[in-house]
Amino acid sequence: MKKQSWTVITLTSIFALMGVAALAGTMEFGLQADIPFNFLAGETALPAGVYSVSRPSGGVLQLRSTQARNDNAFVLANSTEAARTPHAAQLIFRRYGNQYFLFHVWTGGTDGYSVPKSHKEVELAKTLSERPEIVSVVVAAVH
Repeated sequence: MKKQSWTVITLTSIFALMGVAALAGTMEFGLQADIPFNFLAGETALPAGVYSVSRPSGGVLQLRSTQARNDNAFVLANSTEAARTPHAAQLIFRRYGNQYFLFHVWTGGTDGYSVPKSHKEVELAKTLSERPEIVSVVVAAVH
């Protein structure tokens, strides 16, 4: 009976510490950018507007409109480092015609996140012969 109690206490402690660690990673950075065009973040289509960008956990980025309650997206992203330091925190998009796809989030310094191509971007890239244009949006505020 004592062994079971210690097991329960130990597991409870481990889960509590994991929760604290997850909260500590929440909002590792907070960016805000005014994106002047409609775009896709992962598989989610979002309208132009002002968005806050954060990392609520692990390899997930959250984009949340500061203007419309329902305009938000969670996207999987991989940590990456820039070969050279970007001049400012910024969001990088690939543009095919008039369609924009979130590609990178640079948080300042050489640290950033790379967003894998969505299904729609992969299909669109197959149909076009030209390479996408790279468009950057400098972050308006960092908090």
